[in-house]
Amino acid sequence: MGEAERPVSSQDGAQFPAHARPEAVLTISPQEGAPASPTTSVTAALRVPAEEDVALWTEEGRCTLAIDGEDVTEACRLRETMTFPRSRVEITFVPLKPLDLGQHAAAVAWPGGRYEWSFTVV
Repeated sequence: MGEAERPVSSQDGAQFPAHARPEAVLTISPQEGAPASPTTSVTAALRVPAEEDVALWTEEGRCTLAIDGEDVTEACRLRETMTFPRSRVEITFVPLKPLDLGQHAAAVAWPGGRYEWSFTVV
C-alpha cells in the first residue's frame, strides 16, 4: 500500500479522506459531507491549465455537472474568470425545486478529469 493510501489510525487525530480532490478542482459547494439547505446551489470552480484555452472548457458539453446521477448541465450557469490569462471556470446549479432531504451525490467533469462528492440536505 502506497503512502497516499495509508489508513489513518485514531492516533493520527484526523480522518483520511475517502478520495483526494484533484488539483483542477479549486472549490466545491456544498463541501464534501457538509449539511446544506434544500435550496442550496451546487458549485464547482475548476482551474484551467495555462496551456489550455478556457473557451474550450466552456463549450457545450465540455464541463458537466450531475446531481444524483442526473446531468443538470443544461440548467447550470457556466462562468469564466476575468483574469488574464483566464484560468478558472465555475459551474453552478441552482435547483428549480428544493432538493429532497438526505444524502446527495454531485459529480463535475471537465476535459481530462472528473470529481465526485456528497453532501446532506437537512
